[in-house]
Amino acid sequence: MNSSPSSVNTVPELLNYEEAAKLLRFKVPTLYSLVSRKQIPHIRLSGRSVRFDRDVLLQWLAERAFHPGKTAN
Repeated sequence: MNSSPSSVNTVPELLNYEEAAKLLRFKVPTLYSLVSRKQIPHIRLSGRSVRFDRDVLLQWLAERAFHPGKTAN
């Protein structure tokens, strides 16, 4: 079976706390707080093991961007 790269399901890039904090320019304790309050998208792999999907984080951040002069729908 031949699979082109566009037809293969891609695995999301999962980030740990430090990587996600660097991407978002947050402090790691801020991420811990957001996760504990369920205010940021995350994946809990086990009790204390948490990962963040890079693309989902970027989308989450973009949805919270303020655009002066833009009216809400």
